Amino acid sequence: NNSGQCCGSAGVGEFITNAAEIWNATVYEGLADRLVRDVIKNATRDEQGTRWIHAEHRVRPAQLAAQTGYSQGAAGIGLWLHHWLAFRERRKPVIQMLDDPFVRQLKVQPTSMQSN
Repeated sequence: NNSGQCCGSAGVGEFITNAAEIWNATVYEGLADRLVRDVIKNATRDEQGTRWIHAEHRVRPAQLAAQTGYSQGAAGIGLWLHHWLAFRERRKPVIQMLDDPFVRQLKVQPTSMQSN
């Protein structure tokens, strides 16, 4: 009952999406697609918007919360969905974490910092 990056479906999905891209393996594509469907199905949608309410702690599975951060919240889930969509459309993702081990060549290179 966790959709987050840290220990949920988005983290597994991020790894599987990267594996599918690196090894060009359709078996991983299918698994990534299934995880996307699962994460979207588990979203709560109402007049307040879309969010993922899930358990963060194994020892307290009944303690459910919707969070916004990267590890346990919508930011991490959204970033993985962005990476997955970029992969499915065969393009580079626009957003990457600085410590992403699967560095992709971005179209826009950062400008170098010049000291005075």
